[in-house]
Amino acid sequence: MMSKLICLANSRKNNDRCIAGIEISTGKWVRPVTRSDDGRIPVNMSQINGRLIQPLDIVDIPLSDTGNGYEYENRLILRGSWKHIGRVSPMDVVCYCDDEIIHSHCHDWLNAIPYSYISSLPRHQRRTLQIVKVDGFKTWCNNYGKWKGEIPLEGGNSLVLNVTDPELCTKLDNDYILSPECLVVLSLSQPWKKRNSDDQLLCYRLVVAVLEL
Repeated sequence: MMSKLICLANSRKNNDRCIAGIEISTGKWVRPVTRSDDGRIPVNMSQINGRLIQPLDIVDIPLSDTGNGYEYENRLILRGSWKHIGRVSPMDVVCYCDDEIIHSHCHDWLNAIPYSYISSLPRHQRRTLQIVKVDGFKTWCNNYGKWKGEIPLEGGNSLVLNVTDPELCTKLDNDYILSPECLVVLSLSQPWKKRNSDDQLLCYRLVVAVLEL
């Protein structure tokens, strides 16, 4: 079944990609996934006619009604051609913004969520994608050459997250000045913990795309 999506992320997932967006007919988030363990999409699959799918592109993708993985939004990619339909503007997706950061009811869960908590929820509550309007978004590069994004929160707190949008990282590497007023697309990562650690598995928040206003 073909599904028209407003692409809101084509981000880095290990050496491949993760695509996510809003299904136009339902207004719901969708993450197309393959049958691999983490659902990653090969880089060549994230292109249409040799052009990389970009945030704000409208694309038509053959998708199943369900998908593997812990994430509620996952839908399995079916055989068939992907089509580029057109584009929208950032203002066209403001209506999909959330007022609050999902799964943030516990102060200790701002930057990462315990996988044990998410997996305990009914599947329809395992949300992992959202878009938020941010005034005062900041980016910087850490000592390891990784770009970080900071989202200010009420009460003086903030989210400090890894940026996994490769196109944005390239622009920032070339001294691009990002507007502080923007729409930030957030995703939760695959469950992860440090190697040989007794820590619990965590799903980290990631900045997977930034749309300037």
